[in-house]
Amino acid sequence: MNSKFLIVGGCFIFILITGFLLSRAGKPFNGLLLTIHKLISVGAFVYLIITIINIHKQAPLSLQEMIACLVCGVFFLTLIATGGILSAMKNAPEVVHTIHQIMPYLVILSTGITLYQLLVRKIFT
Repeated sequence: MNSKFLIVGGCFIFILITGFLLSRAGKPFNGLLLTIHKLISVGAFVYLIITIINIHKQAPLSLQEMIACLVCGVFFLTLIATGGILSAMKNAPEVVHTIHQIMPYLVILSTGITLYQLLVRKIFT
């Protein structure tokens, strides 16, 4: 499970760095950097889903763990959706931009909490 923390953490660091670079460069976005940013983001989300499914196959998740996974998933999908809006629209609404700036922190926090719960469950069960 520790390698999962490293992989997810590395993905988040790379996503944050590329996102920061994209926001500083402004529009029009660098196509290669935007593509890498999007692919790593979606890849991290898919990796988390696969990890959670594999853990659930070993032993069913508790209600608390399922809620944590659901919250994490909703935050992640919101982040991906707002990023898609920002990259697709020439002048996206300011609220979308604000949500996209706040959501990375909520995604990192909720992912950390979720993975911690699953790690603690694995150690003590």
